[in-house]
Amino acid sequence: MHLEKMDKNSAIFDRLLAIREEGSQWSGQEVTDLLSGVYDDYRTYEKIKTNPTLVVYYRDLLSYLVKTYGH
Repeated sequence: MHLEKMDKNSAIFDRLLAIREEGSQWSGQEVTDLLSGVYDDYRTYEKIKTNPTLVVYYRDLLSYLVKTYGH
């Protein structure tokens, strides 16, 4: 998943761009908080099963974040 393909109106998109642009200026805790928030959203949408597209979106986003920023 590439940032360019994400929903440009998303607050998560804004945070990801900030991480990409600022890079090392983000603390490990800030990156961890972002990963935790995305994971929580993923689990919520997975449980309520109202919109499969959102489940796939958050799964792919989480995968991207873990591959890019570690786990």
